[in-house]
Order: sequence, then C-alpha cells, then structure tokens
Amino acid sequence: MTQAAVDSPTDSLSEDDHPSNNAPDPDFNFSSIFDAASKLKSAQLSKIRKEYESSPSFIKATQVYADRNNEWKELSIVEKLEKCVSLKEKGNECFKSGQSMQALNFYSEALSIFRYFEKKDERGEHLELKDFIADGYLSDIWHRQEHYDQAKMLVVALLLNCAAVCFSLREHANVIWSCQTVLKYDASNAKALYRMCQSHQRLDTTFDLEMAFKYISKAKAIDPKNKVILYKFNEIKKTLQKQNQKDRKHFHGLFNRGSLYDDKQNVAVLSDSSEAKGTGSRIKRCCDKVLACVLL
Repeated sequence: MTQAAVDSPTDSLSEDDHPSNNAPDPDFNFSSIFDAASKLKSAQLSKIRKEYESSPSFIKATQVYADRNNEWKELSIVEKLEKCVSLKEKGNECFKSGQSMQALNFYSEALSIFRYFEKKDERGEHLELKDFIADGYLSDIWHRQEHYDQAKMLVVALLLNCAAVCFSLREHANVIWSCQTVLKYDASNAKALYRMCQSHQRLDTTFDLEMAFKYISKAKAIDPKNKVILYKFNEIKKTLQKQNQKDRKHFHGLFNRGSLYDDKQNVAVLSDSSEAKGTGSRIKRCCDKVLACVLL
C-alpha cells in the first residue's frame, strides 16, 4: 500500500468540519454581552424602584395588599371584577362619612387586583410593577374584551376617587400623581384634567396658575359644553391675567438697573432703606416662584 493510499485522519473532513473553523471567534466577547445585559436589567429595576419611591403611600400599599391577598390571583376575571367593585363601594361609603384614610385603604386594596407592585426578592429591593391595564387586552389574563374594558373603567374611577380624597386632605402632589396616571390610561379624561387644574390653582404660584390654565384648557377642548369646566376656565383665565399684571409691576426694570458693581448706584440704593426693602422683597418673591417651579 502506497503512502498516497493511506488517508490521514483529517483528509476525510470537509472544509466546514475542520477543527480550526469551529474555533470561537476571537472578536466575540461573552463578557461584554453579559455586562450589557446586566446594565440593562439594573436600569429597568432602577426605573421601577424610582417609580415606586415617587408613588403616593396608598399606591405603595398595593404591594402589601397583593401579597396579603395572594389567593385572589386564582379568582376568575368575573370574580376579580366583583371584588374590585365591592371594595370601591366600601371606599365610597367611608369617604361620604368623612373617613378619608379608610376610604384610601379600600381604594388601594381594590387597585391591587389589577395594578400592584410585586417583590422579586425577600428584602423587597427588586420590585416589578404588575399593570394589567397598561399591558392591554392582549395580556394573558383577559378572555373577553368587555372584561378588560370594565377593569379599565374601574381602575380609572378608583384613581379619580383617590384624587378626590387627596384633594380633600390638601395633598395636591398626590392629586396630580393620581390624575397623571389616569391620563396614561385615558388621555382624554376631562375629570382628571379638571382635578389637576384645581390642585394647581390651590398651590397658588404663577407657575401653578399657568399649569392650571393649561389643564383646564385641555378639559374645555374635550368637553366644551360642560358648564363647570367653562366656569373654571374663565375663573383661571381672569386670575392668571391679574397675576401677570402684578408680576409685571413687581419685576419691571428689576434686572435693568445697570451694573451691579456701580458703587454710586449701590450707595444710593443702600441709603434709601425703603427702596432696598422693596427690592429685597421682590427678589424673594421671584426666588419663591422659581423654587416652586423646580420643586413641583
């Protein structure tokens, strides 16, 4: 047998089967892909944690209710809807009788059926927002469109009721949060826009009046024949006009007094105590308005 007749172990391998062709791509970095995935996951968890921390206490409480009433997850959709309606009615009764905090508790428990925070670890550091309304009709829990529509109407009504309770407690930041969440589900909800207008009006700064006018204008565009909305629109419009006139009077020329380092002007201002006091007061009001804008 000649040497040419003896096949070497690699002679029968195709080009694609050659060991050298199956070696890992030196440019393929598993570590960088893992790091990128970890960062993405951390960013998602951080976003949910931030949303949790910025939520009102009655929304944070949905995590407790969902955990305590874990067996509710096994109920049928019809049973969940009935449970939600029952809790909502109990909340309404409490609110009418002046039990505001108890009303919020019932509304929060009702919300936890379809929207709640869920702990993903024992310490509760990692949370997941379960929002079956935001997920839409295609979510696995819905079997019929009408059930989804009923649940959505309930969640919107519960959030508006929470806003009404918070408004009575003068918790305007929570009113605004609740109504903004309503608008995520129903962008043309005039009641949410009206309630936000009311809270911004009560906060009583030029910035808040402008926000109030913005929201009541949107509500008017949605429901132009609503007498309550029309009355509030005209009220805010007149109030804002008066406030703008006051601001122009107070701040006119405030930043047009020449160089701040002009010794003669500084001496003149300091020698006139009443003028110095008036200027200081105007600057304070200006700062207050800026701070109010930033904090909100």
